[in-house]
Amino acid sequence: MSSNDNISKPFESVPKLSGKENYVVWKQRLTLALLLTRSNSFIDPNTEAPADSSLDTWTDRDNQVARAILSTTSESILSAHIDHLNDFIAELPRSRVIFKALEKLHGTSGLQYSFALGGKFLDSRCGDQEDVEAWAQYRELKLIKFDLDALCINVLLNGLPDRFGSFVDSSWTGEKNPSIEDIKVSILRCVLYWTQEVW
Repeated sequence: MSSNDNISKPFESVPKLSGKENYVVWKQRLTLALLLTRSNSFIDPNTEAPADSSLDTWTDRDNQVARAILSTTSESILSAHIDHLNDFIAELPRSRVIFKALEKLHGTSGLQYSFALGGKFLDSRCGDQEDVEAWAQYRELKLIKFDLDALCINVLLNGLPDRFGSFVDSSWTGEKNPSIEDIKVSILRCVLYWTQEVW
C-alpha cells in the first residue's frame, strides 16, 4: 500500500464542502482526518518548510495533504482552487495556502454565513426519521450568536429590491456588522437620494 493510500483513507469520510452552510461540519471532520494522518502541522500558521535535505520528502507530503484537502470539496469549489496545486510560486506549505483560501471564502464569519445558516434553519422541517438534534443546529446557531437582531438584519438586507444591490453588497462585505438602526438609516438615505434625483 502506498503512502498516498494511507493518507487518503481518512479524508474519504469528510463531507464535501459545498459552501458556508456546511463549513463547520466540514472543518471538524477535516481536522480529524488531518490529526489521524499526522498532517495537521501543514495547516498550522507556525509551520515552516525545512531548509535541509528533507525538503523534498516534506514537499511531497505537503502536496499529498493539499490534494487530500481539495478532494473534500464540491466540484465547483475544487475547480476554483485546483490551480493552487500547480502554483510554483505559492508560499509553503501548499496545504495551508489551500486551507486558508477555503476558510476565507467559506468560513464561519460575517453576515452571509449567519444568514445562510439561519435561513437554512428557518426553511427546514424535521422529518419523522431524521435526527432532531442534528436538525436543530442549536450549537452552530449559538456559536455565531444568531439572535433576533441578526435575523432582522438578514431579512432586511435580503428583502430589499434589486436597486439596493450595491448597498446590500457593501453591508455583507463590511468590516463591521451593521446594526438594525444602521441599516434603517442607510435605507432612508438611499431613498432620499433617489427621490431628490427624480425631482
